[in-house]
Amino acid sequence: MNKLKYIFAFGFIFNFYFIETSFAQNSPIPFETVEVKPKYPEGLQALNNFVNSNYVIPDVDGISGVVKISFIVEMNGTLSNFKVIQDLGEASANEAKRVFAKLPFWEPGFQNGEKVRVLIVFPISIN
Repeated sequence: MNKLKYIFAFGFIFNFYFIETSFAQNSPIPFETVEVKPKYPEGLQALNNFVNSNYVIPDVDGISGVVKISFIVEMNGTLSNFKVIQDLGEASANEAKRVFAKLPFWEPGFQNGEKVRVLIVFPISIN
């Protein structure tokens, strides 16, 4: 039976698994890092729980691996530009987009005291 696994030590490996790039509103050049990262309103564990509870593993024999979805946390906290950058087939990609489109607003990221757009890459491990 396939099970969705999420990362318990999410806070510890946040920098490793998340590729973050921030964009000033009118700047095409991304920052390398942001001083204050965007935050899911209820914390990282709640985000993991949300994904674990809502992601339905596609009914495909032997499906196993990692699905990675990227999205932008906008300056107003909305999420946009959902793109699956690694999948286990079209069904896994569509499911990741469906789940992340349901997420509530986030607290935006900040650079130099100003809100910025931040690109996040989130891995979903399926075993």
